[in-house]
Amino acid sequence: MKGLPASDLPKMREVLGSGWHFLLPLALLIYLLVLNISPSRVGYYAILAMLLVASLRYIFSRLRHHEGLKPLNSLKNGIMKIMEAFISAAKSAIPVSIACAVSGIVVGIIGLTGLGLKFSSLMMSLSQRQHCLSPSFGGASKSRFRDGFTCHSQLYCFSRPYRTSVAK
Repeated sequence: MKGLPASDLPKMREVLGSGWHFLLPLALLIYLLVLNISPSRVGYYAILAMLLVASLRYIFSRLRHHEGLKPLNSLKNGIMKIMEAFISAAKSAIPVSIACAVSGIVVGIIGLTGLGLKFSSLMMSLSQRQHCLSPSFGGASKSRFRDGFTCHSQLYCFSRPYRTSVAK
């Protein structure tokens, strides 16, 4: 992959000059997050702010070009674009939803069958008394099988030296 040549890139001054107002919802988002408002509510407010900014931009551009406002046509076009966006978002979300569902099923099966505990005890027996190997086995299992039994194996691993020294 190669980037665009410098001659084909838009000028930053022109881009910021024509779209600076789209930074307002981003600033609102950051400000509300700093105020410790819940992220879902902040996202909702940022979406509303983005819709407001986009609507105002459309209205001002129509007035500036002396095209006048045709409310019914504008409303119809806006609703059609929103429906197209919903359809596109739903199509894009399908693969992500399937991946999340499959990973949830795998994690559930590992947790319910006890396979996680068996796997962590297998890692402990493979590492034997070499405590530096146990976390690496735990990290490998975490990347494969998620967090459920990795935490158990790493707690077992890190507490092992203390348990053996107390037992002696």
